[in-house]
Amino acid sequence: MPSIGITSTDIAEPSNSTTEEFTTDTSLEVATIRDKTGVTKHVQKLGYSTTNFTRRGRGAGDLSGVTAGAISEGTAKILSVSNTQTADDFPSYEISAVQKDDL
Repeated sequence: MPSIGITSTDIAEPSNSTTEEFTTDTSLEVATIRDKTGVTKHVQKLGYSTTNFTRRGRGAGDLSGVTAGAISEGTAKILSVSNTQTADDFPSYEISAVQKDDL
């Protein structure tokens, strides 16, 4: 089954919307070896990092920039898009994505 993703290193702002917050969180993936007491004795990086993106704002979170296909290294994969509307406020959106990069 093909993955869904965008072809950039972040999440593009949806058209006809305004971004209020954009966050990224990057972590280095590691493997550890612990002794029988639980003390870490060896740590080795696994060769890739993971970046989580979140974009929140006002307007509708559309998927016009999303394409189907395999996700390659350096391409963000959208995990979720949510749109919210209340009677007394503007519509809002949140888009979350993840990206893996070789080191």
